[in-house]
Amino acid sequence: MQRVVEEISLKAWPAFETINHRGWLIRFADGYTKRANSVTVLDEIGLDIEEKITYCESQSEFTH
Repeated sequence: MQRVVEEISLKAWPAFETINHRGWLIRFADGYTKRANSVTVLDEIGLDIEEKITYCESQSEFTH
């Protein structure tokens, strides 16, 4: 149920750009309406959490 609510809320306020990285949604607002960039975990975190965090942080360098 929590995942359904989270997915509905993500669709209600779409991001300028979204990247799906192995079950983590990286959302970029590009400053639009002063929204912040964010990461939403939709799947289990797993053992590779450090890799996922590093990937998410690196993506902010490549967005518009």
